Amino acid sequence: MDPNSDPSYQRLMAVDWCAKLINDPNYRVALIQSPVGKLPIDGLMERTLNTEETIRAALCLYKVRDEQIHETLVLYDIGRGMGGLPGVAHGGIVATLLDQACGIFIASLHSPATDPLLQAVDKDCCASIWPNMSTATLRLDVTYLKFVKIPSVIAIRSHLKERRDRKILVENQMEDEDQNVLARADGTFIMRRQSNI
Repeated sequence: MDPNSDPSYQRLMAVDWCAKLINDPNYRVALIQSPVGKLPIDGLMERTLNTEETIRAALCLYKVRDEQIHETLVLYDIGRGMGGLPGVAHGGIVATLLDQACGIFIASLHSPATDPLLQAVDKDCCASIWPNMSTATLRLDVTYLKFVKIPSVIAIRSHLKERRDRKILVENQMEDEDQNVLARADGTFIMRRQSNI
């Protein structure tokens, strides 16, 4: 797929600091936002929060080391509809985005870094990965450090902290364009027994 035809890709490429990350050879790009209703797996992110006033664009970058996915970096362009206080994102929305970024990282564990899905912008990437996913959030501890201004573009970096049998522990942090840390989360996720990760 030609990335120039994707609205999220275009919108985030127009933001200088995002374009630098997208063009960084250490990252591979995958789309995580699709037209409303294309992916039946996540009503909240694919329908409710996929609007011009909420999540205006979303893109995932995978950092690869030794042919393994080491980190995901999710870029979100969030609008005024995500507000709590005037000009500030609601704390529940911040927690939701941190949780979602953890889930995206866990989904990346399913596919090796050599998977062609992760080597190019591919609108069906998540459709190919997530039907095989079967995880749930057991615990998500969020520490709020600074207000998240809206509208704005933020980045969420996620990486594996530990894996214990069916439990996956993920750490992530939300950053602004200057890499100021706005919030952090530690999450514990459980894989259902039929999951093939």
